[in-house]
Amino acid sequence: MAFDSAWKKINSESEDNATTTEKKIKTVIERIKDHPFLIEYPEEAKEVAKFRVRLLKLK
Repeated sequence: MAFDSAWKKINSESEDNATTTEKKIKTVIERIKDHPFLIEYPEEAKEVAKFRVRLLKLK
């Protein structure tokens, strides 16, 4: 999934562990802005991102 790959990349690049989850989600969404699901369903894509973070306990 595009979100998971972008999330992992952000975490590996980030030296700031204090970055909030919301900021990370915004950054990931910006990086995958050309993804068809995000283009067609932007609000749903944001909710799916939040759900995946909670489900997979990503930080």
